[in-house]
Amino acid sequence: GSSTLKNAQLIWSVNGLFQTPYSFSASVPFNTTANALIGSLNFLIDSAYSIKAWPSAPNGASDANALNDALLTNNIYPALNGLYTLGGVTPDFKSFNRSAINLKYGGVLGNVTFNARDGRYNEAMVVDSIPFQNNFNVTWQSESNDSSKVTLTYSPSLYDNVYAVIQFNKTKNISIKKIGLQVKIPSSPNSGTYNSIVYFTGSNQNVQLISNAFTESSYNVPGNTNASRVIYDRAPEGTQDPAVDSPPVTTR
Repeated sequence: GSSTLKNAQLIWSVNGLFQTPYSFSASVPFNTTANALIGSLNFLIDSAYSIKAWPSAPNGASDANALNDALLTNNIYPALNGLYTLGGVTPDFKSFNRSAINLKYGGVLGNVTFNARDGRYNEAMVVDSIPFQNNFNVTWQSESNDSSKVTLTYSPSLYDNVYAVIQFNKTKNISIKKIGLQVKIPSSPNSGTYNSIVYFTGSNQNVQLISNAFTESSYNVPGNTNASRVIYDRAPEGTQDPAVDSPPVTTR
C-alpha cells in the first residue's frame, strides 16, 4: 500500500524447506526499498538452490494484495573462492563442465583454481561469463603438472551446440594449464567449425593456454576428409564472417 512500512514478518524457504522467519522492523516509506539480513545457511558447492522470500503481516495487518509479494530465484549456486579438486576420489567437482556450470550460476569471490586429477575426461567444457569476477583469475590445471596424465576429450557436434573440447563465451582472466585436449573427428560430413579444440564466441579477454597438449583422433576413418582447428575464434557479434587470425588468447 501507500503507507510507510514499519514492521513485518519475512518468510523464506530454500529448495522448498521453510527457514526461520525474520522479524523486520524499520521505517520504509512508500515506493522505496530497504535491505535486511534475514538469516544464514551453509550452501554446498556443486548444488543448485531455489530461494523464495515474501512478507507477512505488514504493520501487523493482513496484506491487501498478496499476489505481488514473493521474490523467487532459481538455479543459483554458491560463489567459489580458492582451491578445488576435480575428478578422482571424493573430488569437489566430478567433471570439468560441472565446475564451469558452478561458475556460470554462482560466480566467484576471489581467485579460483581447479586441480584436475589424473584421468581421461570424456566431455566438453563450456566456460561462460562469470558473475562477480571483476579482476579475479580462474585456472584449470593438471594436479600432477603433466598434460599426458589429464586428458579432456570430446567429439563436437552441431546437434548439441558445443563446437569444441573447450568453448569460451564472453570470458576473461582464464588459464588452462598442462592439460591434454583432444578433439575426436567423426567421418560424417560436417564443417571444420565443429572440429575445434578451443572455440571462442563473443568478446573474450586474457585467456591463457599454457603447456597443454593438443591432439586429434578420427573414428570411422575411411573417407574421412575432415580436419580440426586448434583454435577457432568466431567473429564478434554484429560481423558477418568468422575470424581465425587473432584469437584473444596467449599460448605458451
